[in-house]
Amino acid sequence: MQAHGMRRVCCLSESRDGGITKVSLDDAEIVIARDGATINAFAANCPHAGAPLEQGVVCHRRLVCPWHKATFALEDGAIVEPPALEHLIRHPIHADGDEVLVSPRPIDPVPPPRAQP
Repeated sequence: MQAHGMRRVCCLSESRDGGITKVSLDDAEIVIARDGATINAFAANCPHAGAPLEQGVVCHRRLVCPWHKATFALEDGAIVEPPALEHLIRHPIHADGDEVLVSPRPIDPVPPPRAQP
């Protein structure tokens, strides 16, 4: 167990660019998505219909759901394209040298965008 609840889940050198890796921490199922040097951790299932995001793709700094092609920003999990109506739940992540550390406790969610009247 690392400081602040962060735990080692993998090595950066073992994850491929554009790859998505699923990990389990306590009761949390989490995916680690990598685009170049950018890595982020999200809840493992799409908020739209529960698709397993580890079967999705990372493309142009976006995470694309494998079932209905909902698209999320890799930086923060924000919705880029529907059909999802909620952002991805993010988890704190940190690269310490080659080690990737993640917290099983999610970051407080950002409310979804609302239509302007």
